[in-house]
Amino acid sequence: MKIAYVYTDNHLNPTRSLEGTEPKDYSYGAIDLIAMGHDVEFYAVNPWKPDEPKNLPWKLLGLMCRALKPQITIGHIYEAKRVLAAIGTAHYDAIVVIPCKMALAFSLLTSSSKRCVLIGVFTGIMNIHHSVLSRIIFRFLLRRIVVLLLGEGERDTIVKTFHVPLKSLRIVPFGVDCDFWSPGQSQLTPEKDYIIAVGSDANRDYAILLEVARKIETQFVLLTNLISPEVLPHNVKLIHTSYGIRTLTFPELRSMYQNATLIVTPIKNTYQPSGQSVTLQAMSCAKPVILADFDGLWCTDKMTHGHNVLLYAVSNPKSLEKAIVDLMRDHNLRMNIGLQARADIEEHFSSRIFAQKLERIIHEFQ
Repeated sequence: MKIAYVYTDNHLNPTRSLEGTEPKDYSYGAIDLIAMGHDVEFYAVNPWKPDEPKNLPWKLLGLMCRALKPQITIGHIYEAKRVLAAIGTAHYDAIVVIPCKMALAFSLLTSSSKRCVLIGVFTGIMNIHHSVLSRIIFRFLLRRIVVLLLGEGERDTIVKTFHVPLKSLRIVPFGVDCDFWSPGQSQLTPEKDYIIAVGSDANRDYAILLEVARKIETQFVLLTNLISPEVLPHNVKLIHTSYGIRTLTFPELRSMYQNATLIVTPIKNTYQPSGQSVTLQAMSCAKPVILADFDGLWCTDKMTHGHNVLLYAVSNPKSLEKAIVDLMRDHNLRMNIGLQARADIEEHFSSRIFAQKLERIIHEFQ
């Protein structure tokens, strides 16, 4: 098959992924599809600095976009138009649009068909309040595209809010590069106990983690831009990150996973599968992960408490503290959960499995 991938730089860098200097995670199956023999081409977009036309039709579109902010802007629509013009008459079996804002823009200008399946990767569209007008417009746009969700938590509320038919919606959990995110030599014998938490999306619940950290005499390392260093307990180290700027290289992050005693992914209650990539990367390194049992948990039948992960009650510091203490005290439990986590990543959550599922979806809609 011939497949076009539309992406922004902060979602995918195909050159580094193809060279193997970055994991394949954020290619959303593209690199694995190439390895499977498919013809994949990439189209980069920059919706934040487009050369926007000033004619009347575009001004009217700009007015419509005001009802959809912050989900879609005139810049997203203009970039979608530019890419569609670049594609021209070239025949693609599918166009995969990774940022959901760009996917909405594409569905405004074109629609999925048997000749060319249009797939948008969506996450987080329920994080904002939708007015009546916004719901009407979203209902129109989401019906023109194959909606691919990364977790089951968002499905029911999207169907209910926007009346999206289930037949045009598919769930494919995020897939990680399990060749890159590997256990390593020291995965079960860290030189010094420390707990790591990674991530800067708005759904991270670092307040609850800091509350618990004050009660546990263990080193915590947080990689985020959501915390001020002035509020940290003595046993918490902050590695400050910035959006679009990677403080650590991927190999450095992998080493931190491998040498940590355990990983905590603290999440506020949300339908979005927040913390998915961090959790699965750590699991792929055969590390035990403590994760909130929140509404957006992406695969409830495969993320099993006490089997491949420990789940704590969302927004409950006592539950989180107990999970941390239980794992810190029980070496065998940490080892068993970590090894089972690695096995389940290989079976259910690898980037190749993501690509295989995407391949089947394309064939299904052709």
